[in-house]
Order: sequence, then structure tokens, then C-alpha cells
Amino acid sequence: MTTTQLKQQLLSAHQRDKKLSLLGFILIIVAIAIVASLVYVYAYDAVASYIQNMLKGITDTANSDETPFYYKLIVPAILVSMLAAPVLKLIALTKRPKLIDELILKIDNGTIASNIDQRTVYKIIIPLLKINIRLAPVEYVTIVLDQDTKYKPYDLPIEPYDIPDLKLILSGVNTEQINKAWDELYSTSENKNEEIEYPLKPKDEFKKFIDTTLFNEINQLEQDRNKDKKKYIKYLIFSVIIVLIFGGGYAYLQLSNTPFKSEYIIYAFFIAFGLSYAYIIALSTSKVKPGTVTVANSSNSFKTKILKPMIDFINPNFHFVLHGHITLPELLETGLLQNKQYIIDGNDQILGAHKGVPFQMSDLDVAYQENFSSEKSGPDQVFYGQAFIAKFNKKFSSELYLVPKKTSKKKVIDSVSETLTLGMAGTRTTDIDMYTSYDFGSKVMLEDPEFSKLFNVYCNDQTEARYILTPALMDKIKSIANRTKGDLFISFKNNRISILNNSGLNNFEPGRFKSLSKNDNELLLEFYSNLHNQLSIIDDLKLNINIWNKNN
Repeated sequence: MTTTQLKQQLLSAHQRDKKLSLLGFILIIVAIAIVASLVYVYAYDAVASYIQNMLKGITDTANSDETPFYYKLIVPAILVSMLAAPVLKLIALTKRPKLIDELILKIDNGTIASNIDQRTVYKIIIPLLKINIRLAPVEYVTIVLDQDTKYKPYDLPIEPYDIPDLKLILSGVNTEQINKAWDELYSTSENKNEEIEYPLKPKDEFKKFIDTTLFNEINQLEQDRNKDKKKYIKYLIFSVIIVLIFGGGYAYLQLSNTPFKSEYIIYAFFIAFGLSYAYIIALSTSKVKPGTVTVANSSNSFKTKILKPMIDFINPNFHFVLHGHITLPELLETGLLQNKQYIIDGNDQILGAHKGVPFQMSDLDVAYQENFSSEKSGPDQVFYGQAFIAKFNKKFSSELYLVPKKTSKKKVIDSVSETLTLGMAGTRTTDIDMYTSYDFGSKVMLEDPEFSKLFNVYCNDQTEARYILTPALMDKIKSIANRTKGDLFISFKNNRISILNNSGLNNFEPGRFKSLSKNDNELLLEFYSNLHNQLSIIDDLKLNINIWNKNN
């Protein structure tokens, strides 16, 4: 997809969103009219009397000399805010084409994204007691551009099938090369990739690469990250002070038996709001040199300046897509999950060929939201970890699945918990067991008791299952399971092996409070080991050798 095509797609999604937004406003007006009509026909006298009494009470309160001035502003402020919300939304809709033009211009000038968030908004929600019916979903992306010191997000609607192309473009990669690598992985051809083979280098060689090639970049990035860290700590200290001041004030009033007046809450709110707003303004107006790493793009700088050279060190023919990840059709193609419209996100996609074997891998975040659900319920976290797909040299007549016997509720680091725990790991759980496929085929009984303790094996062709799962291959899979320390869901389907490692971890995220150079670059060496381990799957399973060809 070109930027011209992307612009057309964004404008088309905008027009759909605009129509749905207007439809939503019309439905609200119709609903109000219906309710008003029913009230007028069946309960006019009672409601009219209630409204008259309420208005009289408000008027008497407002005209009383004892009523504080700010009380008189509450009702008008509520009415103005209720009317302002739809008006502001309509104004934002009229300005959106200009924002799209601005975004495309910046992309054409070589700007990439530091962050891309996506969410689903249901334009029509019908509340039925405690259950909401969600209709007319619209996918939105919030894009923050790299080196955008003013932190101006672009919040735009987009068709779900356009998101992968959007992420490719905003990662600044050569889309033709990425599409070629993707085609090699998913083609039905059994021809081996003829690129130069690069054996995996040991950690000692990577350490030399750090000391010679990455040394200056690491030092500069470490300085920028320390500045970012100091700003963040100041923000936390400021927040704690605000909480202590108002919490201490409330405790003092309680312990000193001082009469508590309701206006104290109003005063406290405006003081806290004023202090917070002044602090934000002070940060936004501080002088920042072009190219300086900020809170918004520090992780992005690490990946473009450190992680990508690491990948090139392993193999210069690999392709790194900063915001790319395995897509929904590719996930469903593995056969491991039920066929549902999952919410897919992820990053750090690597594509290429290792020893002639086309592959791709990425961090992956899979969630699912029911259309009929409780008004308080959010999406289920289905999967969080790493996805790896590689191509065989042979297409199987049957599908083979390995499902872990005991899956655990995984720890998942997210931005909210990281903030609350000062950069340490927070947790939420994954529910992959609820979403695995209903029909993996017939269960296969194997002679390896240790392997049988780890996995349930399913295949409709018992003979081919045993032919594929040789004792040597089962030993390799056990080794991978022990090394990765995750719940491995593995499928042998068509001419590909797919491994979903429900580890609960997002690889290659340096974290705000971790050092790149501490303990002799321990963090970078850990990242390199993770990359090395994932790619060694190809070596371990000998995917570059046609070992499953019955003619051999």
C-alpha cells in the first residue's frame, strides 16, 4: 500500500465513521422523543409535578443568600457540558480530513510512528438491564509520531484489514521487501531460499559487537533515558505530594474535629486541577532539542538504534518491522484458536529466511470482546506472548497439534501496572484455554511418557503423527519448552510449523527503570539470547532439511 492509497482508505473510513456518528446522534434524539411521548401520554401529570418541584428547589437554592456562588454555577455547567460534548465531536469530525492530510505529509517526509494504539468503538450501544448490545463497531488507531516533542496524537478511524499496512508504512520499512518475504513464507512452492546462510553467532561475538559498534549509541541513549527517568520521577513525586497534601488535610479535619464543609471538596478539586495543569504546561513548554528522546519515543529509539542493529548482526537480510505483527488471518491459519474476530495487536516483527527457511516471528497480544456482554466487562485477554511461524520443505496430508496439558495464568506486563509499580512487572491473566479450537482431531497416544506429560497430541492420521513426531523431534520440542518457559501451542499444518508461546511477556522492551549498560550490558545480552533462542528453533527442528520426506 502506498501513502496515496492509505490516504484514500483513511478518508473512506472517516466517511463511514461520520455517517455512523450522525446515525448515533439521530437514534439518541429518536429515543428521547419516544420516551418523551410515552411520558406525555401515560405520566404527564406526575412528571410535570416532579419537574416543577425540582425547578422550584433549584431556584430557591440559587436565589438564597446563604448559597455559595459556585453552587449557582453547577447546574448551568452540567447543561453546557452535556450540550458541548456532541458539538465538539461534530467539530472534530469536520477537522479530521485536514489531520489526515497532515499525517500523510509527515509520513511522505520520512517520519515514522513511535507508538500506535488501537481500540474498537461501538457507535450504537443498546443497554438491556445489565447487558449491553454493541453494534456498528469502528476500529480506531491513535498514532504518535517519532520525535514529536509536542505529543500530538492522530486519532483516526480505519478499516481493520488496513491496520497491518498502516503499521508497515509507519514503521518506515520497504513494503516490497516485506511482501516478498511474506510470499516466500506462505507460498506453496517447496523451493529452498538461496540467500547466503548465516549461522547463529555465540554471545561472546555479540558482546564484541556491543563494545565496538554499539558503544556510542548505547551511551547516548542511556543519557537520554536517564533524563526521561528523572522527569518521570519528578512527576511521581509531584503526584505523591498532591495526594499527601489533600489526604493529610482530610485527616487533620477528621482528627481535630474541625467541622467539615462541603465546599472544601470544591476548593480542593480546583486547587489540585490548577496545580496539575500548571505542571503539565511547564513540561510542555520546556525546551527540547530536535531528536531528543522523550517519554513518548524512548522505547522507539532503543529499537531503531539498538535492536535493529542487533538483528542485522544476526543476519543483514532479515527485515525488522517496528510496529508489525502476525495478523488475524495468519493467526487463524495456524488452526490453534477458534475462528473468531479477535482483537490483534503486537510489535517487533522479524521476517526473513534462516538457513534457507522462510519464517516470521513477533510479539502478539490477542483479545476478544463479546458483542453481548455486561456493561462493566472488558475484552478477554486470550493470548500474550510470542508467535513463530516457519515453512517446511513438505506439505502434510494431515494436521498435527500439540496442546500443553497444564496452562498457567500468565503474568502480563502492561503500561498501567508498570506506572503503578514504578516500572516493575504488573499482572493480568490470559484465558487461552477458553479459546483453543474445538476440533483438533483424534487424540494420539505416544510412547514417550515425559512428552505425554507436557502435551496432548491430536491428529486424524495416527501413522503420520508418529512419523512426524520421531523420538529425536520430541526431544527437541521438550528442550524448546524447557528453554522458553512458556505454554507452547504448536501446529503442523500445510507446510508450516506455528508455535504460540503464551509466555505472558513482551520481549525487547527495555523498561523505563532498567539500564542498558549496567552489569556489562546484561539487558542487551538477555535480549540477544531471546532472539538467538527463537531462531534456534529452526536449527533444533532442522527445518532446512527435508527430514519428513518419505522418499528420503
